[in-house]
Amino acid sequence: RPTSRRDFEIAVICALTLEADAVKALFDHHWDDDGPSYDKAIGDSNAYSTGVIGRHNVVLA
Repeated sequence: RPTSRRDFEIAVICALTLEADAVKALFDHHWDDDGPSYDKAIGDSNAYSTGVIGRHNVVLA
C-alpha cells in the first residue's frame, strides 16, 4: 500500500461515471478497500479511487 498520495504517478481523469466504472474494473487491487483514504488537498471537492493496475499505483478522478 502506498504511504501517501504522492506515491501515485499515474492519474486517470474521467468526466462520466460510466468511464470511471470502466477504469475501476481494470484495477487489479483497490487500495480504498485496505484502510483509510489518502488525504486530499485543502478545498479539493473531487472524488477519487485508488488502486493498482499491473505494477502501477493509479488514482482515478
